[in-house]
Amino acid sequence: MQEDFDKSIVDQYSFILEDLPNLKCEMIEEALRKSEKKYRLLFENAVEGIIVIQGMKIQICNPMIEEITGFSKEELMSIDFLDFVYDDDKENVKIIHEERLKGEKYKTWQPSRIVRKDKEVRWIETNGIQINWDGKKAILNFIIDVTERKRIEDELRISEEKYRLLTEYASDVIWVLNTNRNKFTYISPSIFYLRGYTPEEAMEENLEQALTKESYDVMTNVIERGINCFIKEPDKYYSYTNEIQQPCKNGDIIWVEVSSKYRYNHMGEIEVVGVSRNIEERKKSENQVIYLSYHDQLTGLFNRRFYEEELKLLDNKRNLPITLVMADVNGLKLTNDAFGHLIGDEVLIRFGKILANETRGNDIVARTGGDEFVLLLPNTNSDEAKIIIKRIKAAIDKEKIEKTILSVSFGWETKNSIDEDFEKIYTKAEDNMYRKKLLESRSMKNETIKLITRSLYEKNSKEQEHCERVSELCKAIGEAIGLSSELIDELGLMGLLHDIGKVAINAEVLNKPEKLNKIERAEIKRHPEIGYQILRSVSELAHIADYVLSHHEKPDGNGYPRKLIDKQIPLQAKILSIAEAYDTMINEYPYKAGLSIEDAVKEIKLNSNKQFDSYIAKVFVEKVLNEKWEE
Repeated sequence: MQEDFDKSIVDQYSFILEDLPNLKCEMIEEALRKSEKKYRLLFENAVEGIIVIQGMKIQICNPMIEEITGFSKEELMSIDFLDFVYDDDKENVKIIHEERLKGEKYKTWQPSRIVRKDKEVRWIETNGIQINWDGKKAILNFIIDVTERKRIEDELRISEEKYRLLTEYASDVIWVLNTNRNKFTYISPSIFYLRGYTPEEAMEENLEQALTKESYDVMTNVIERGINCFIKEPDKYYSYTNEIQQPCKNGDIIWVEVSSKYRYNHMGEIEVVGVSRNIEERKKSENQVIYLSYHDQLTGLFNRRFYEEELKLLDNKRNLPITLVMADVNGLKLTNDAFGHLIGDEVLIRFGKILANETRGNDIVARTGGDEFVLLLPNTNSDEAKIIIKRIKAAIDKEKIEKTILSVSFGWETKNSIDEDFEKIYTKAEDNMYRKKLLESRSMKNETIKLITRSLYEKNSKEQEHCERVSELCKAIGEAIGLSSELIDELGLMGLLHDIGKVAINAEVLNKPEKLNKIERAEIKRHPEIGYQILRSVSELAHIADYVLSHHEKPDGNGYPRKLIDKQIPLQAKILSIAEAYDTMINEYPYKAGLSIEDAVKEIKLNSNKQFDSYIAKVFVEKVLNEKWEE
């Protein structure tokens, strides 16, 4: 092998002999020895692997080849060079080798894998040229081990892919703005879902075009301050979060939260690295919370909180005179008890709309309580306030609400001097309102009671006849036991209104032809309490409310709703109890046939002192029905 190397050296430098024919042989030999020594030193100490391949055999290799492959020189010289090439790469390496033998030149290093003697797979890069070796074509290959570089490149590629996936598939928009050039150098694809632009289209915009005017002013100040801080302390972590607005491709304006920080790029220019997030829904929720904190949820008018804050702002000379109007919806509780809160809410909503429509733009209209409303009328004297209230009342009179009446009492007071205390103004307006309410509410409630009874009779056609018969029976019992005419009239009114609470019971339950189930019976049993709540809200009827509440109580304590016993039950309720029971017994209903008077009397006697008061029962049978009471 050494002879082969010596021979190659001689061949490579044979030109010395041709160009120096006059040199002495000693000088030539000396020159050859020096040249050989120099090139041997380069060959054996090269950091690249050097190998000459002729055919498929290795003719010569330097020590670096041994280090790269793990094979000794002798082992390498005894095998084909493809024997240590990785199986998947053999075909490609062979093709490149054959093309080089044909004179093909490759400008770049060719990657491939080898299998070392210890079975470790290593990455190499190879470059080669065609040479003449012993008169035959061969390839002089230069090989470098790039395994470590390949590992680093793979890790970098994986890392880049990972972060590319993060940026390209993140719902937030990631962007980079070069502040020196006022140009975006990167915008992630999610910009399309945020603003409707492709990344390429968005990168054509400058900062001013990417923001609304107000937001541009904000961000230019933020960026200017951020750059100044970054220049002073580039190693300190500064992060900024701002809420801005951006235009979309379709013309919409959206709210965006921007988080940003600063860095130097490879050219020493300052860049803003930002993340933009759509907060449109969050801003809507925030605005809704703000709206609800100052508005009444039911009517949409301002609430007490807003009224109290606005009052402080309006209470100045510029707004004098200022009139405060108190408004109170009459009979709201009565409406709620009789028809339910949905109807009561409808009353409030309708009145709220009237106030909003009939007041001026600079007036403050607020719902400050369940049925209470306040109007603040700046630069409005008492006469002008009267005109506004008259207009509101006219609108109320035109308003028709099913089952009930919209009635509102007003009171107002005007502040003419800045020295007047607004609390006193409020008190006077409230007093004025309550004085009017005493007159207006009574007639309204009486009208409402008529509406309630009419509504009940429409629900159940037999109810009116039943109530009228019960009323007559109650009066007859009162006369039989010697009550005064006033009490007898009271008994008659009680009989007419005893079932008024059924107005709130489902019509399907009231008119059901079959026997009621447990749930339906529980529903029916609510009517005494509902009737009590309705009647007690009307001063003229409040005295019979407790009788109506107790008319299904029994002396033995098994009645409802309070399970009262004997003396706890009012006399009037005991009279009503037997009168209603008798009328129900003898009349036909969808769920039962009517009894004869004789059978009804037997039932009364059987339940005397249990369901009915024994004294009232006996008086009723003997003096009202003119039947015998046999023990």
